[in-house]
Amino acid sequence: MTYPTDPTGTTPPPQPRPQGWAPVGPGHPAAPYAPAPPTGALSWWLGMLLLTLVPVISNGAAAVGAAVQHRTFTDPRDALAREVSRRAANFHLSLTLYTVLLIGTHILLLVLLSGTEAAQGFFPLGIAIGLVPVLGLYGLVLSVVSAVRASRGLLTPAVGAIPFFRR
Repeated sequence: MTYPTDPTGTTPPPQPRPQGWAPVGPGHPAAPYAPAPPTGALSWWLGMLLLTLVPVISNGAAAVGAAVQHRTFTDPRDALAREVSRRAANFHLSLTLYTVLLIGTHILLLVLLSGTEAAQGFFPLGIAIGLVPVLGLYGLVLSVVSAVRASRGLLTPAVGAIPFFRR
């Protein structure tokens, strides 16, 4: 039997595709796929902005990005992604607040103690500013660990996060 579209007569006619299948090529349907559900891991990956080494600005950018992503998950089926992004936003906002407080404390100590005997050496003036890199390192490690766990569908408790966003 020959077919009108094939001069050699060897190509079978196209078969009807099941409902919902997208065509891949002539006569080769592709199975429908469900897109992967959102995980909210991007909210944690924004913590990598801390690598820019600009303490308050990079913290603030990560916090704003995580908060914006948290507000985008409105579908009840995205409950895990919403919880992950809520925890990330709370942590990044808390990290920003802690960094501002530490830098402010350092400046206050410089103003109050400069010219006194207490200003000799690194301590006590350097305690507050010395904690900023420690806090940044904690933020980086927690961001990476939490992002990897979120991509696997697991939650990570953000120790030290102030609950700015409740739900």
